[in-house]
Amino acid sequence: MTIIEDELQELDLKLRQLKIDYEHYFLGRQPREPANLRGEVQKRFLRFSGTPIRNTAMRFRFNSLNARFRAMKREGDATLREIEGGTYKRHVLKADLRGRINPI
Repeated sequence: MTIIEDELQELDLKLRQLKIDYEHYFLGRQPREPANLRGEVQKRFLRFSGTPIRNTAMRFRFNSLNARFRAMKREGDATLREIEGGTYKRHVLKADLRGRINPI
């Protein structure tokens, strides 16, 4: 594996962990937003975006991960605005059902 492959694999794992941490935060299982992990992931994307990736498959993977991160970021920011505005309702029942059907 190349260095870029290793870093993309690590970035993918961190992105998955960030999604899990945000889901736990929105359900009230974590007291604080995972801002440190989000900042770390965002710094890695910024670093990669300035690096030319010559391998088409690697570039595609990076772009896919970047799109996932941006969508997650947009969705998370909207949920945070709902929480701050007092209009957010936790979907604990749906989360419990999802956990029983497809445990992580």
